[in-house]
Amino acid sequence: MTRTPMMRTSFRKASLEDIREFICRRRVDRERVFKTHHNKTIKTTIRVDNEDIIEIDDESKLPIGVLYNKYGSDYAMGVCNKLGQYHIDTAFTVEIIKRIKYTMWGPYQRTNWTVKEIEENIIWRSRLIDKPKQIDYRSVPQFERSRWMIFCFWTGDIEDLISIELKLMDDILEQDTMYGGVMRRNIPGIYGYTTLDQLKEHLKKQYRETKFSLNEEEINFVNNQGWFGWKVKAIMNKK
Repeated sequence: MTRTPMMRTSFRKASLEDIREFICRRRVDRERVFKTHHNKTIKTTIRVDNEDIIEIDDESKLPIGVLYNKYGSDYAMGVCNKLGQYHIDTAFTVEIIKRIKYTMWGPYQRTNWTVKEIEENIIWRSRLIDKPKQIDYRSVPQFERSRWMIFCFWTGDIEDLISIELKLMDDILEQDTMYGGVMRRNIPGIYGYTTLDQLKEHLKKQYRETKFSLNEEEINFVNNQGWFGWKVKAIMNKK
């Protein structure tokens, strides 16, 4: 199962890594880069800096390639195909990979899931439930990915899964407290809560209201090849 987390943002606000393919290292590169990434053969170019709006009023120059200079290099930001005003940060955008920040018991994040990762994470969480431990910052991404994988492929009553996860929450927080951690105090505040009971209601609401939608190919694979629902059921029935 492959889910690529993408988002669209203003070209000017994107990182250098996100726009590196649009760089025009030499003047002679410009036409090729605009053609490759914007599918337009440009006649002329203009360069923008910090202005909010540009006005195009000379039809003879269309299509115009818009260059954005960042740290001394020109980038093929977009193309003006008609006369008029262009609001730069809405007219010229780029699709980038969404940088994911995981937090304990946070919202579902759309990410790539390979078969190997699903199987490894299901087993990892099963072992965590059997033997709860303190979760340090390095384990938070796996904690969250495995949590949502179990949820995605859970075939039983969702209330049973909620009970398992609430007990695991108590066990993890107890382990953290034993080692001098402050998760019990700090994590509710991440979501605007003040008590652990509110955090537990937050988790219940997540599981009761979050909906997954798989396309036909994914459903086929899960049911006929991956058998993830069966694997989750077999592992969790031992709990």
